[in-house]
Amino acid sequence: MGERKYYEAYEDRYRDVHRQGVKYWADLPWEVLEDLAELDSFLAFVGANPGVHWVLEPGCGEGNLALALVHKGFDYLGIDLAPSALERARARFAEAGFSAEGKFVLHDATDLAFLPEAGFDFAVDNKLLHMLVVDSDRRSYLSASAHDRFHYPTVAALIDVLLPGRVFMRVVNPVMGAS
Repeated sequence: MGERKYYEAYEDRYRDVHRQGVKYWADLPWEVLEDLAELDSFLAFVGANPGVHWVLEPGCGEGNLALALVHKGFDYLGIDLAPSALERARARFAEAGFSAEGKFVLHDATDLAFLPEAGFDFAVDNKLLHMLVVDSDRRSYLSASAHDRFHYPTVAALIDVLLPGRVFMRVVNPVMGAS
């Protein structure tokens, strides 16, 4: 992965949160329910079929959406660079009676070059954007061309790893105090 990126510090944050006795960093019932509702709406909108479609989630964290997708019968691959988050995702799967084998990859989710082109039916970005806190990274993420596929999971990069004609869902945190 080269030099240490600023957002690799999220591993430290996950460890701190877990040391405080919090089971999952993102486990607020209302937030999880909102995320799951967004996911269900997206799956219905695109006509996704469990057991048929393969879903990618860059920045999967502790596996909230991963478990929902696998429970519904979708093939799934989640990518995150925080080992502690992936440990929790695997534990979440074990608690629910699912195997996490081959479901998660420890890798920088802003580098999709290791994935096969046109290898996924759908992609789900559940708040990865807000984890990129430097404006230049956000701009690159939102607007880079396909030539930047090897640097950021931009719209073009996500499209590169999706089958032709497929789409992805991006969930962003609402701006507090916005009307």
